[in-house]
Amino acid sequence: MKIKVEKKANKGSKEKINIKIGKYDSISDIFKSIPDNFWNIGGFIFMMLMLLILCAEEVYRLFSMTQKYGIFNISFFFIGSIAEIFATLYIFSQFYKEEKFSLKKILKNNVWDILLFAMLIWSAVSTYTADNLYVATKGTWYRKDGFYTYLIYAAMYVCGKAVTSDRFRRYILRTFSTVCTLLSLWVLFQYNGHIYNMFGRYAHNMDIWTKYASIFYNTNHYAYFMTLAIMAMVGLIIIEEKLIYKVIFLAMFVFNLWALIINDTFGGYIAVMAGIIFVSIIFIIKDRKKLVPIILICLTFIITSVCVDAKTHILSNDFGVTYGDAKAGISNDAGGTSRIGLWKQAFRFMKDRPVFGYGPDGLWSLYYEKGFSSDRPHNEFIQHAVYLGIPAALMYIGAILSLFIYCIKRIKKLNVLMLTIGGMVCAYLVSSFFGNTMYYTAPYYFMTLGMLSACHRKDAL
Repeated sequence: MKIKVEKKANKGSKEKINIKIGKYDSISDIFKSIPDNFWNIGGFIFMMLMLLILCAEEVYRLFSMTQKYGIFNISFFFIGSIAEIFATLYIFSQFYKEEKFSLKKILKNNVWDILLFAMLIWSAVSTYTADNLYVATKGTWYRKDGFYTYLIYAAMYVCGKAVTSDRFRRYILRTFSTVCTLLSLWVLFQYNGHIYNMFGRYAHNMDIWTKYASIFYNTNHYAYFMTLAIMAMVGLIIIEEKLIYKVIFLAMFVFNLWALIINDTFGGYIAVMAGIIFVSIIFIIKDRKKLVPIILICLTFIITSVCVDAKTHILSNDFGVTYGDAKAGISNDAGGTSRIGLWKQAFRFMKDRPVFGYGPDGLWSLYYEKGFSSDRPHNEFIQHAVYLGIPAALMYIGAILSLFIYCIKRIKKLNVLMLTIGGMVCAYLVSSFFGNTMYYTAPYYFMTLGMLSACHRKDAL
């Protein structure tokens, strides 16, 4: 590429400098020459790679004799780093393609993007002001959820937004469903007492923290991913046109719902239930012809839950414990698997640093000093407020609310894929009231949120 600098005399004594890059007059021309399909395909590839490395990790575990993450960690940060470059170029391309800058148009169609970007900038300041800069940047050895990982979350959000093809969006949802089903095979094997690797040795620890957690460190973490994937299956049952596909995804739905119940993360189960209610309502508003598959999903959910609970009593016990916790109120610190105590302590921490918080992963030592075994509040909204500051949490809440309000106003115009993606986001948000971000689960939420953020474009209709 040749760079040519031309000087032209203007009126007066000043000179005008034009920079030509090859056959292009400016960098703007380069970005304008890139076809939209390049970004569409690029975003799709990065999302697919992020999903497929979960399966690669599963295969690695089957052949290895260790619980340590082998393929996933290396692949995640490598793919994420390239995705960051892709996302940055995509953002520049969108600015350069705007023929006329309109603040009103940007605020109308991109307010959630602006708020999330502002939250990312705020996170950078919070990271810089943290007591432990290394942990705030890289995260702890366990969670790896520092600012650098936040940048990967942002990149996956942009990749989701870059996808303009409904065909690609459908492939993503199908891949979500398939990957989750393959991961749930671990739960089936563990449930039946057969979790041997290819060499006849145990490939996974059977203690209480990892049993029924598939390849994840914790059962809760697997439930966060399952929540998204099961809602993808729910949407596909409704929107797939071929009967064979409906049957396949219905079978996946039953199997993964069974795995979620056996996993015994009640927050994930409640989130899926809330997601099904949400999807049922919006699809009935959109098209009453979808009533039959919606009824089928609701009946299948109830029957599967009752049948599994009849044998395991997991759900009945969880409902009983939750009822007792609700009756006791916030006075019971042990309520919600000690979440009430974690939340109350987080608000105490928040009073000391309300503006920029303690930085990403900044509470791991403070919680332990207070006698807690957990290092997080296990509520993502509280987590953002105490880690990054109350303003950052308000930016996040504002972004989510503005996006959902916009979608609800256009509910009859949005296509069925966008409604399905909205159901996935809704279910995850419910689960996030009882969960936390992890480097191997949060990217899948943010790329789903990114796909939903394109609701203002014509390709979402």
